[in-house]
Amino acid sequence: MEKCEAAAKDIRGETLNHHVNARHLDLASLKSIREFAAKIIE
Repeated sequence: MEKCEAAAKDIRGETLNHHVNARHLDLASLKSIREFAAKIIE
C-alpha cells in the first residue's frame, strides 16, 4: 500500500484534486470487493 499511497499523493499534487484516495482491492476476493464497494458508497 505504500506505493499506492505515494501514487495517490502524486496525483493529488499534480491535479489539485484532494478527492483522490488509495484503497486496497483484491479482485479475486468477493469479501474484498464488497468491503471496497461499501467504503466507496460511504
